[in-house]
Amino acid sequence: MRIFLTGSSGFIGSHVADNLLARGHEVFAVHRGTEPPSRLEDCAANPRLTRIANVDLIDASAIRAALNQARPDVVVHAAAHGVQRRDRNEEMMALVNVVGSLNLLHACATRVLKRFVWLGTALEYKSQAAPLDETAPLEPLDPYGASKLTAWRSANSFFEREQLPLVTLRLFPVYGPREDAEKLVPFLCKAACKGEALRLERADSVTDYLHVSDAAAVVGHAIEGPLKDGEAYNVASERGVTQRELAVKIFACSGKKPGYVPVEVVPSGLPLIGKAAKLRATGWSPRVDLDAGLKQTFDWYQTRV
Repeated sequence: MRIFLTGSSGFIGSHVADNLLARGHEVFAVHRGTEPPSRLEDCAANPRLTRIANVDLIDASAIRAALNQARPDVVVHAAAHGVQRRDRNEEMMALVNVVGSLNLLHACATRVLKRFVWLGTALEYKSQAAPLDETAPLEPLDPYGASKLTAWRSANSFFEREQLPLVTLRLFPVYGPREDAEKLVPFLCKAACKGEALRLERADSVTDYLHVSDAAAVVGHAIEGPLKDGEAYNVASERGVTQRELAVKIFACSGKKPGYVPVEVVPSGLPLIGKAAKLRATGWSPRVDLDAGLKQTFDWYQTRV
């Protein structure tokens, strides 16, 4: 199938491109810049990859032109603003995540698509002590989660009004090669490589981490599998781990034990753990366990420190 992929230059989007190409699909990788994205280097020579450069979601005419070029069977919307701490500008999050997504939705409304795969986030949920399933309240406190939820509500209205074949995947935190250096797992990998002492203000906070290859594979599953239009599915490992446990596991990859700089501890808050029984019932399950995934990720960063 011909697949139109937004966010292809991003951490998750680039792995989605790899996975879809490996499945035999044609991928039209949309990105804002004019230069080939570094994260797409591994698949750049694949003849089934077409880059559509210099496309900004907030430019409605550019989106329409890109769709006209790609003539897709499927759209995968992985683009977002605000994932990185440096991008936490609420105006830009609203502009890209809400207005940009609306531009894409309007451009797709007149097309015949087999599927529109929407990548959401667990941050759209209200925090709670128990693991989160799809019935948990959608009441985000995080501004990024709020912008993503606002955009998703618009997407859901297109499903109801225009019969857009929408499938929503709410991803719990994803880690792996190519993740931005400021995120926790890359930070710990680089500290382990250098033998640096750690500053962990939320050492006991509990988070559900999913390897990026499993996150990418679920997009292919959403396109090819028995997921239902109009439904939302959590994508999670269903296992929580503390920052301190992550540090021990990653430093063990280097044969070291982590040292810690004394810091004022910030309350860890509620855990962020997902329940993915609904998705598992469709035949998907994560294949990469945490220890193996951290070792593979550490080895990748070790060659780049």
